[in-house]
Amino acid sequence: MKKRIASMMATVIAVTGLSAGAAALADAPLVEYTEFMGNGRVEVEFVGDVWYENAQVTVQDAQGNGYTATIIERDDDGFKFSAEGLTAGTEYTYTISGVRAERTEGYGQVADTFVADDVVGAVRVDGVEYDRMGYVEVDFDRHVVYNDNVSIVVTDKDGNEYQTSIRKRDKDEIEFDVMGLTDGEKYYFTIEGVTPEAGLNANDTQPTIDGSFYAIDD
Repeated sequence: MKKRIASMMATVIAVTGLSAGAAALADAPLVEYTEFMGNGRVEVEFVGDVWYENAQVTVQDAQGNGYTATIIERDDDGFKFSAEGLTAGTEYTYTISGVRAERTEGYGQVADTFVADDVVGAVRVDGVEYDRMGYVEVDFDRHVVYNDNVSIVVTDKDGNEYQTSIRKRDKDEIEFDVMGLTDGEKYYFTIEGVTPEAGLNANDTQPTIDGSFYAIDD
């Protein structure tokens, strides 16, 4: 996994214990993004490097039913796991224990949510990088084409929108400027008008591309 600042549907609150949606202990890292990759596989990226000790991951649905989950890959800023028996379109909460942020003491746990949304051939976010100069780079998992009406909306947790402008478009990434962000805060983006260069059938519709990032340049 590349070290990136990115996020899909990742909300983490630095509190002790688990709250609804997502939570983290004081020494646990912030989740930058959680990405459902299909076939029960999930990728998680953290803000900054982390350490592991007997790390384990659990998965539950809204009714508290548990699902067998296994960490299949990990590196210094994220990990991947697989879960069995997931239902498409359903939201799940995962919790990883035995993890801490670099330069902290005490291993804790961090939780976040993901939706098992298998859209065959749809473009997905591969990573996001924020630069302190006020621009964001979003990498896609495949080559894309851009429609005439490409738009990017950035909001904060309260739904306030921030002005954006596209600065560069490449085959597998897009960069945009965004004004007025507060350092350290989390923001959410929606991109419309981007479709895969190949992969979708003629009758398929590319959904909006959603993700999030922290205004932190590491």
